[in-house]
Amino acid sequence: MTERSDGMRSADRTCLLALGVVKQALADCQHCGPLTPPLLGLRLALAHLYSIADDDPDVGPATREPFDVLWRLVTNVDGTTMGNGDRARHAYARTEYARIRRIVRYPQTLANDERLRTFMGVSGSPPAA
Repeated sequence: MTERSDGMRSADRTCLLALGVVKQALADCQHCGPLTPPLLGLRLALAHLYSIADDDPDVGPATREPFDVLWRLVTNVDGTTMGNGDRARHAYARTEYARIRRIVRYPQTLANDERLRTFMGVSGSPPAA
């Protein structure tokens, strides 16, 4: 692994980039409804995250299921309707996103979320009053 001048390993940076792409897709899905494929950036991000997925005793073996389910929810490629529409779809997609983060060993913790926000260029601090 190569280390950059900012001290971040290339593998960590690539994982954060992929997680950032997925997180942005979730935000877009929440505000605009299901996204329209091909979404090559999202596909590449999910493929990369799957390639680094690892078995986790708390989550189970690394399977494609959360990646496939998240893709289907974000794009609505199967035409499934849900009782609460896009709100329910987004909630289920965030659950799959959390599963993905656990199996790539980047669980949702305050420290990890702050690091991801900083990496994505989003301030985690509340606005000044």
